[in-house]
Amino acid sequence: PSAIEPEKGELIGLLVEGDVIEDDETSLALAQSLDWPTREFAISKSSEIASFISPTLAPPHDIPALMRSEIIENEVKIAVLQQIDTFVPTDDRDALQATASFANENGIAVPFGTVERFARSGVTPQLVVELLQPNLPELMEQHLVSLLSALGEPYADAVERNGKRPKFPQDEAHLAL
Repeated sequence: PSAIEPEKGELIGLLVEGDVIEDDETSLALAQSLDWPTREFAISKSSEIASFISPTLAPPHDIPALMRSEIIENEVKIAVLQQIDTFVPTDDRDALQATASFANENGIAVPFGTVERFARSGVTPQLVVELLQPNLPELMEQHLVSLLSALGEPYADAVERNGKRPKFPQDEAHLAL
């Protein structure tokens, strides 16, 4: 890989796909200084990347595009989701919203701590409630109260004794809640 001059386009991905260069972090790092379409194509052509993907190869600013990509395999996205605290160390709303949407659209159960982080970072409440649903049977009341408070109104009103009777959508996730 050190002999290759990185250039925009499909070159790096095609070299990886054709086994001309190793399918490893060193080879895919060649695309790091280039544009997103180049990086996206290289990631999509790696059959091994789910085992070595890192924040170096997918920095926080790439996570929304990675999660929405139609050419990157779900296995790679799941690997990022499972290590979301490493890939997105700050509460970057766009990155976390895209990650939450991916998890929800693919029916992937998310641990409560991650759902709580989604809520704190401003991920849409509907999405948070949908991701929360599989966690409900194991949750303690104080955790649920904390999460609902983080979602703001009308969810925060539901856990306070303030005489308000908030209305919620009549969907499966809200009915379970």
